[in-house]
Amino acid sequence: MSIKNYILKITEFSVFLVWMVRDIVYLPVSLEFVIEVGKAKEENESLENFLRKVVENYKRRKEYLKDKLCDAIMEKRQLRFRYDFQENSRIVEPHILGVDYNGNIKLGAYQIEGYSKSGVPEGWKIFFLDKIECLEVLDKTFEVREDYNPSGYNFVRDICEVEMLK
Repeated sequence: MSIKNYILKITEFSVFLVWMVRDIVYLPVSLEFVIEVGKAKEENESLENFLRKVVENYKRRKEYLKDKLCDAIMEKRQLRFRYDFQENSRIVEPHILGVDYNGNIKLGAYQIEGYSKSGVPEGWKIFFLDKIECLEVLDKTFEVREDYNPSGYNFVRDICEVEMLK
């Protein structure tokens, strides 16, 4: 596959859009990633091989996060993470992980503390898996919230969900 088949664009939000045949993948960019690009260029690695490795690592990271989130959901354990390139972390009670109509994997959770772009630090929130960083599963557990409504997320497919008492 020639380099012309790849379109690489850096946006002001520091996100790479890599277009490979039929796959569109959004890749968060870190300083480490920029350093790796420089190393690959110095070593004369082809853009095709470099991007293939980047996409493989991205897919492995996504699977790892899905597994870690599902474990936390099943064990009803709180999470701490940073979201969407924000410096401050959030603490949430994860209730559901699912796939929306556009194929995005999203986490439905009740945020109990931390930063919120909306200015409302507590409440029900939806988080894109691709924007979750520095995920930590905490020892503290939670009970399913009374106002939890799984149908409110409109997922086309649930990946995992808290077990509700009948």
